[in-house]
Amino acid sequence: MKYIKKAKFVGILAIILVASTASGRARDFKHITPTLAILTSFSLSTYKSELVASNDTGTGFSYGIGGYAGEDGTLGFFLKIDSASTSFALNSSSNAVTWQDTLIRYRWSYFYLGPIFSMMDYKVNQEGTELLDLKSSGIGGNLGMMVPLGNTGAIFLDLSSVTMSSTVNKLATEANIGSRTDFDLGASIDVTRSLVDFTFGYRQQQYTVSTDSTYTETYLATYLGLNFSFNF
Repeated sequence: MKYIKKAKFVGILAIILVASTASGRARDFKHITPTLAILTSFSLSTYKSELVASNDTGTGFSYGIGGYAGEDGTLGFFLKIDSASTSFALNSSSNAVTWQDTLIRYRWSYFYLGPIFSMMDYKVNQEGTELLDLKSSGIGGNLGMMVPLGNTGAIFLDLSSVTMSSTVNKLATEANIGSRTDFDLGASIDVTRSLVDFTFGYRQQQYTVSTDSTYTETYLATYLGLNFSFNF
């Protein structure tokens, strides 16, 4: 958890600084609260696994769809899918993780808040032996900030916490997924005036896996992406 705490402090400080410099500007949220948005990103990651007792780098891909409705785009709905895989060369192990998150957001000025419904597919191979092949689901909360940078970009901070309440492992090993915490600090810049945004940022995620003991899995990633936005 120490990585997330440090990153949260840096992220919150950055947001406060940007918000203070933007306080005198017009609060035009239209370009960051589109009616329809298609989200894509590619990430380079470091995965620190207590479960397989190893660290290594990998890649990930995220995509989603959603949008905002209501007066001034106050109500948001998003479906996001994040997939990542890592091969641990040190002990010939690997894992593959896919999260599917459904988010509902209520936005007030720079801030938003809402529930998150999450599903997980998780496979772990430890030293050539299949250890886990499970599905899990849970519910939690999502909050964050979006600060427009004029009419051409934005900086954002996103935090999530999910408790996974139901886990089924297809293999004989008894396993359970516990709590998950996410931190995402990034920015977007308009590539075109109204359609394409370039995004970049830093993401951290931690969750616990219980088998014979409880292990903490830590995922750190930098990402680049393109968002396609439409306003009706």
